Amino acid sequence: MTRAIFKLTLIGLFFYALVGGRINAQSGTDDFFEKKIRPVLAMHCYACHSSKASEPMGGLVLDTKAGLLKGGASGRVIVPGKPAESMLLRALHYNDLKLKMPPTKKLPDAVIADFEQWIAAGAPDPRPDEAVSNTPAKPTGIDFAQGRQWWAFQSLLEQATPRVKQAAWPQTKTDRFILAKLEENKLKPSPAADARTLIRRAYLDLTGLKPTYEEVEAYANDSDPRRYEKLIERLLASPRYGERWGRYWLDVARYGENGDTGGNRQAYPYAWRYRDWVIESFNHDVPYDRFIKLQLAADLMADTSRNDLRALGYLGMAPSEWKEKKLSKELIDNLLLEEWDERVDAVGRGLLGLSVACARCHDHKFDPISQKDYYALAGVFASTSPAVRPLRAVDAAVETKYLSARHRVTELNGLLGFLTEEKTLDQSIAKPKAEACRAEMTALKEEMKALQAQYPELTESVIRIGAAKAEAAKADPKTPKPKPDPKALAAAAAKRAEEEARAPFINAVHDAAMDSDGSYADYTPLVIKPGAARDLPVYG
Repeated sequence: MTRAIFKLTLIGLFFYALVGGRINAQSGTDDFFEKKIRPVLAMHCYACHSSKASEPMGGLVLDTKAGLLKGGASGRVIVPGKPAESMLLRALHYNDLKLKMPPTKKLPDAVIADFEQWIAAGAPDPRPDEAVSNTPAKPTGIDFAQGRQWWAFQSLLEQATPRVKQAAWPQTKTDRFILAKLEENKLKPSPAADARTLIRRAYLDLTGLKPTYEEVEAYANDSDPRRYEKLIERLLASPRYGERWGRYWLDVARYGENGDTGGNRQAYPYAWRYRDWVIESFNHDVPYDRFIKLQLAADLMADTSRNDLRALGYLGMAPSEWKEKKLSKELIDNLLLEEWDERVDAVGRGLLGLSVACARCHDHKFDPISQKDYYALAGVFASTSPAVRPLRAVDAAVETKYLSARHRVTELNGLLGFLTEEKTLDQSIAKPKAEACRAEMTALKEEMKALQAQYPELTESVIRIGAAKAEAAKADPKTPKPKPDPKALAAAAAKRAEEEARAPFINAVHDAAMDSDGSYADYTPLVIKPGAARDLPVYG
């Protein structure tokens, strides 16, 4: 019996030594790979031979087990157990002039010896088996159908009112939700504020101003049980309410009166009309849906007045880049793209709460917005041009003529100056073009005179453009010009700006496609086509 037990013990020890030794050997080779091989691959090889690269060099992937065993375009790089047949070692030894890895500098001999030892041991690799492809992975994005199920894209639903223990405390349905959470966390509501504290809070919240001492005392001594309701109604009826809360919307609209960023953007003399419209909308309790629609399409809605067109300042006062006409058509087009992008971003963030502009170059990475969606919206703004529009009621066809003529006169003035003053131009070509500009301007002025007879207010800004450059050239160049007084010039400019701001016009938009004219080598006029639409391709 003892001998039998002894034999079994010897057999068990032998078996343990055999199996345990193999386990330890395997563990040792795993450690060898992690400590000696993998760090070298990561430092010197993964930059060019990674599964994360769009195009792994030579089709060789070394950061996965499958990729290392598969090899690349030149074949297998390692043959487990056979160092002499492994292409990787030839590359490391620099034995082949056309195959040196890493290409910048040969690895130390001790490191190469580690690779020889590893391959000779069978190239054990503890990394999990993964499928590998030598072709770039197809870009993936969010599931649009699933993304549109996100709670923020769903209609509001009526929520069941929670039960509360202190049934007498809630005065509104909202109070019940607040109290339920307080009770859930074993908290109690704060004690009711005294009258003097309450009136100060109401004033500061609704108007941003503190009440006077007399107003505080009158409220504190008022015994009317409805005194709080009356206070709130009075503050909501105050013009100060719209001034305080309208400011928050003006921030959403990116409101600014000068539009200047380093001198590259134009000012908006009639911006204050949009500001006043926002304040009035808050004070008159305009429904939110109508408030939004007016800012997008007041001139296209049936139930609006001319005064409602002030709301178009949301779009009409978007940044307008200064377009130096001597820039190339490509650069001018890029500036137009930036302007449209600003409008897409203002509408996306301000009205939708979404960064729609992120889809300008690719489908949105986090929201269900495609690049096609972006350009569909950008196409709307490419077909909508900023315009200074009359505040008084005007026939639509007449107004379109006015806006078209106003822009065209401005462009012709600039083009005429270029054709007559640019010395590098071939005058045999420039002169006929300049004459054509003068003829078109004369025709436009005649058209404007006819419009002025019926609508005098329309042509105020056109008249201020002044005469053509050719008329200014008639002055005697020998006559010395008086030295301008900087203070007088500044005062005159301020006076003109103040008078212009009071004129019956608004900064708005109108339906007109905007493009650039690339027919001149060194000058790029803008072309506005009233009533025309412009489709934008999806670049990608």
